[in-house]
Amino acid sequence: MSEGQDQQMQDESILINRELLALSKDQAIDSGDLNSAFRSVTETLSRALKVARASIWLYDANRSSIDCVDLYAQTTNAHSNGIKLHAEQFPAYFTYLTEERILAADDANVDPATFEFSDVYLKPIGIKSMLDAPIRLNGRMIGVICNEHVGEARSWTETEE
Repeated sequence: MSEGQDQQMQDESILINRELLALSKDQAIDSGDLNSAFRSVTETLSRALKVARASIWLYDANRSSIDCVDLYAQTTNAHSNGIKLHAEQFPAYFTYLTEERILAADDANVDPATFEFSDVYLKPIGIKSMLDAPIRLNGRMIGVICNEHVGEARSWTETEE
């Protein structure tokens, strides 16, 4: 690794850590107001990872779908929710979720776990790369945090993951 690459990784790590530290002190997190907390988390992730979109998805009771409880679009500074993804429509993605590990799709249009989203979601919005991480509560995966990069394909770094 070159000295320049090492410095870039250090700078990236500092930015991400700074954002996460600020999030840990955010009143919305401590308030008990889940909607405010979700909004703070998605905005922070968008800044820290420099992604156009960040969202939080929670499983339904029988784990056959995930519901978007907050999606932050950085370009419009707007939040939305209510989208539902069903396992029967996106079996590869839901199968991957059962592994309960980070999904780093540098090119989400061809990645084996995310290609099913290509025509209906990724291409229309311009999303090229996705970084998803499981949300756990009491040791059980209850949902996923999704970070979406718009533009050229992006190789996710170890620090970002």
